[in-house]
Amino acid sequence: GGGTSASAMSVKFVGTGVAMGNSEVAGVVPENHWNQANGAASSSAMALVDENGAATGATITWNADNGYNLPIADEPGNVRMMRGYLDNGQGDTTSITVNGLPSVTAGYKVYVYADGSNGAVTRTGLCQISGAGITTTSVSLTDAANTNFSGTFTQTDNSAGNYVVFTINATGFTLAAIPGASGNSAQRAPVNAIQIVANGQSTPPGPNFSLSASPSSDTVTQGGKATYTAAVAAQNGFTGSVSLGASGLPAGATAVFSPSSMTTSGSSTLSITTSAST
Repeated sequence: GGGTSASAMSVKFVGTGVAMGNSEVAGVVPENHWNQANGAASSSAMALVDENGAATGATITWNADNGYNLPIADEPGNVRMMRGYLDNGQGDTTSITVNGLPSVTAGYKVYVYADGSNGAVTRTGLCQISGAGITTTSVSLTDAANTNFSGTFTQTDNSAGNYVVFTINATGFTLAAIPGASGNSAQRAPVNAIQIVANGQSTPPGPNFSLSASPSSDTVTQGGKATYTAAVAAQNGFTGSVSLGASGLPAGATAVFSPSSMTTSGSSTLSITTSAST
């Protein structure tokens, strides 16, 4: 019989990226215990756990041409979740099937995340959901040129963005990622991850902030100095304090932020000074 609630299930397609740890929180609906789907295709159905790491009875299978990853630095959480993905290297449709979802009265929202390594080319893929009891529905997602995931989720409804949401009332579904229009001959429809969340249980994103830097890179001679502007922007009612720091500097280089912290939002000047031996 139909129930009234179910736990969220999140699946990361690792591609050629890095697998997530159980404690990493990611997604438009922030959850941990992401299921790690390794490889371009599943050799058998993979059992899914929920956000508490508990068995759900649901399974997933998938089939893609290959895996790939975004040209962004690996970081835990949302960046790692978005970095690796299923790809269409031969131009074929990627297929993902989920079965055995708990029956819930209000149905589910299915979040599909998509962002590919498209460089200076704009590409549009079609994301389609179908299955028993589901009206087949398609949404196009445009992956804009010179844009990779930088911490912000943007829902698309036949426009540019990095995730799509479908609403279903069923215990299973099939997703098809169909390559479409492209600025060159390489058509793609990447799938980085999916989340399956019972309707009425979607948790709005919590308070957070975004961090961006301009320029994105700079080159100096030894002994020279590079200057950047680091901008912090509040999201979803964030009112906290943000402290800025730099790591991974080469030997002989030092970094100074001015100011080194701010409340809610603002900008800071980052100065990186090098020595003759850097």
